[in-house]
Amino acid sequence: MRHLFLLIAVLLFPLAGLAAETTPLRVRLADPFIELHGGPGSSFPVYDVVERGEFIEILRRRTDWFEIRATKNRQGWVRKAQLEATLQQAQVPPTWRDRLVENVLADRFRFGAAGGIFDGEGIVTIRGGYRTSEHISVEMAVSTITGIFADSALIQANVMVDIQVLDSLRPFFLIGYSRFLNVPDNLSGGGPIIITNRHNLDMLQAGFGVQWFLTDRFLIRGELLEHATVRGNNRSDRFSQFNAGVSYFF
Repeated sequence: MRHLFLLIAVLLFPLAGLAAETTPLRVRLADPFIELHGGPGSSFPVYDVVERGEFIEILRRRTDWFEIRATKNRQGWVRKAQLEATLQQAQVPPTWRDRLVENVLADRFRFGAAGGIFDGEGIVTIRGGYRTSEHISVEMAVSTITGIFADSALIQANVMVDIQVLDSLRPFFLIGYSRFLNVPDNLSGGGPIIITNRHNLDMLQAGFGVQWFLTDRFLIRGELLEHATVRGNNRSDRFSQFNAGVSYFF
């Protein structure tokens, strides 16, 4: 519960940063280089680069981005991660938000929704995930499958490994466990229940897909999964699933 309150505080009251400074902080760049963006976000283009040894002035801060001014009146926004050595050398103390992110939210949470096809029928999915490291996440997903003769539920638990190809593009593959719950329909409104060839199933799944980051935290995700289960007499059932949707890190 304490972490929840801290998270709400971060989302609702982000620091402008360095607000107490009445004049810009002038420091020598200790990091190898910094990229100047046109605004406080990676979606803004990089228009210049400042190299180690140059003096810069830190004008203000917006969440994890600093507005700086370099020589020749070059001014732009720099991600905090590119200024770590410079801030440490200049003995700029971390804000309470920095400490919170490092201690509580360093591994990001993810929430998403998607729609698609499961075994030829429509499926709607909501999911939540937790990034345990830079390239590995664990996630849970709950889906509703609407068919002609049955409405079913699919519960999944996955481990996802992604690979960064470009700044905005991350292919991934995943493996996990799923539970299929079949609920046959009563089409006549009082008559017999329609029996389908599906049953409640425990399955293993594997799949691959791609994530396209529109911003640092908002992404579009598409994936293709194959579910498989083995029942009596070595009979194997397989189901294919395709999803496309959006996710958000916080």
